[in-house]
Amino acid sequence: MANATTTELPAQTWHTMLSEATTEQLKTDQLNGLTQTEAKARLAKSGPNTLTQAKQRTTFEIFLSQFRSLIVLLLAAATAIAFAMGDKIEAIAILIVIVINAAIGFFTEWKAAHALSKVESFMATSSVLSTIYFHATSRKS
Repeated sequence: MANATTTELPAQTWHTMLSEATTEQLKTDQLNGLTQTEAKARLAKSGPNTLTQAKQRTTFEIFLSQFRSLIVLLLAAATAIAFAMGDKIEAIAILIVIVINAAIGFFTEWKAAHALSKVESFMATSSVLSTIYFHATSRKS
């Protein structure tokens, strides 16, 4: 097993490194961070430290996705067969199951998407406030 303090580790193993080794490899200071000059230079060189945004699905796309699973297609086929055989009560029962499944799936996914967007907006605000706080406290020293 590789030693966690070596600096030849690939980028995807930062989480396994000791904080001192990470600090040394990134040429920064654990207590003070980067100077404003160095931060601006790294920002110009590497761009902002942000995640790429995934395309947001519309409400209609979320709704349609509830009918794209194999089990729903099988239930729809069973509904068609039941109607064709004259078993209207069974067909309606299966159809009700499909609708309830779609409604539960839709509302669960819709609420999760809204919760995620709230977390993302909170993180953006939190990041700005942390930066402002850091700069304000570093100027006092």
